[in-house]
Amino acid sequence: LLKQAFLKLMHEHPAAKITVKEICARADINRATFYKYYDNPYDLMDKIEKDVLDQLQEKLLTFAPKGVRSLPDIFRVILLDMKENFEIYRIMFSENGDKKFYNQIFEFLYQDNLEVIQAFFPKLDPKKQEMLYYFIAEGCGGGVDRWFKGEIDQSVDDMIEFAITIIDTMNRSLPKNLR
Repeated sequence: LLKQAFLKLMHEHPAAKITVKEICARADINRATFYKYYDNPYDLMDKIEKDVLDQLQEKLLTFAPKGVRSLPDIFRVILLDMKENFEIYRIMFSENGDKKFYNQIFEFLYQDNLEVIQAFFPKLDPKKQEMLYYFIAEGCGGGVDRWFKGEIDQSVDDMIEFAITIIDTMNRSLPKNLR
């Protein structure tokens, strides 16, 4: 109830301007109940973000187990999770959301999928693997953002196929000593 109230308020104004009083009024609960679970609105937002990341990690482990992961598997899990939890992601990635959440998602996915990156680009040194990951991830992030806004009308499979085509093309364009 509190999480839903907070997310609805984020539709209206930035998270930084949301007060405990507003959250409680929207959720129709008293402040003591809020403080029983959360220290302040930032604590509530952090817990929402943690829930999203924990759920995504659980799905990745279930549907794309480490050791047998492929880039299409990873993209599919991420995009389907985003589609399933569309409102939460849309709000959290919006202008009113927490700007650091976007970075947390990218950092989490980098750490969680480092072995796939290393397998896909085995001869790149670790710093260049990281740089390439963020280059690809930010580009994919821009595409996903437009997909969320309805500016790109593609299926999950079409989004995955396009991303993989771009990554394959980049991999092939690297000099042989770096592939």
